[in-house]
Amino acid sequence: MDTLTLETPPDWTPADDRADYLARFPYDRAPERQAGGHIEEALDSVHAVLDAILTHLQAREGLRSRVGWATLNIGDKCAALRWAFSRATGPIATRRARFLDHLDAVVHYDRERARLLQQEFRAPGSLALVNLADIADTLMTAAMELDEAMCVLVPGFVSAIR
Repeated sequence: MDTLTLETPPDWTPADDRADYLARFPYDRAPERQAGGHIEEALDSVHAVLDAILTHLQAREGLRSRVGWATLNIGDKCAALRWAFSRATGPIATRRARFLDHLDAVVHYDRERARLLQQEFRAPGSLALVNLADIADTLMTAAMELDEAMCVLVPGFVSAIR
């Protein structure tokens, strides 16, 4: 699965930035304040999908833990799933490479989120709106693709995307 490094396009202007953002989120009236909310929604979706898969594997594959999935960050959840997929049987085992590609995308875009948001925290306002929109879009897309793969390929899995 191809992944992207999230960067501001060359020669990007403030007008380009606002137009691109509003094309993606046309109902936002204050993009500078609302962009973070889209990232939070995307992160919630990523966690919901990962938690649903972990719960499904717990019931179907005997995956056990003495701590709840909520104690794990995205990277930890993906590592647990990578381990579980390596032991899984049935539909997951026959399509393991596809699931691992989707997990890799989730981890990659979460790292991109962390890298860019650390930059924003060190220098508030340093990120263009396109960067914030890209974070939200790529995380949501990665969550939806992983969720869809599970729904299509694993009998009994119920979508976590609402």
